[in-house]
Amino acid sequence: MGDVARGDDPQLDRATRRKSLTVKELCGAYLDAADKGLVFGRRGKPKKASTLYVDRGRINRHIIPLIGTKLVRDLTTADTVKMMRDITIGKTAINEKTDKVRGRAIVLGGPGTASQAVTLLSAVLTYAVSEGIIAHNPARGIKRPPVGKRTRRLDAKEYRALGKA
Repeated sequence: MGDVARGDDPQLDRATRRKSLTVKELCGAYLDAADKGLVFGRRGKPKKASTLYVDRGRINRHIIPLIGTKLVRDLTTADTVKMMRDITIGKTAINEKTDKVRGRAIVLGGPGTASQAVTLLSAVLTYAVSEGIIAHNPARGIKRPPVGKRTRRLDAKEYRALGKA
């Protein structure tokens, strides 16, 4: 009643929310556009089929199980950070059969996987911004763990020992 007294239309708001995209639907639209060559990767070229295969795996195994039912317009930076933490601790870990003969997908999670999943979600949300679905990308600017960062380098003495071996 308070919304009506302020001049708002709660029925219109409910109808708009019902028509809003979920993260799962947005990811599907993103992958469809990428399949058609409308989403660009490095150097301004369309994403390769192998990259799209990996992206599909990340979306289906990490993003959709954790935040797929959320409405895109309601997604916050906190939701994305929580998703990253859940992937880091292995909440989406799974060992499943794939379509390939004797194929298995052993998904463990971890900081590298979490970082890549947040990067992909940011790309999907940037696509949503470019399509006018949302005004800004809530996944932009999130501090992510480093991916594939080496902890130490070999010195000359160790390289010589490896060469002799």
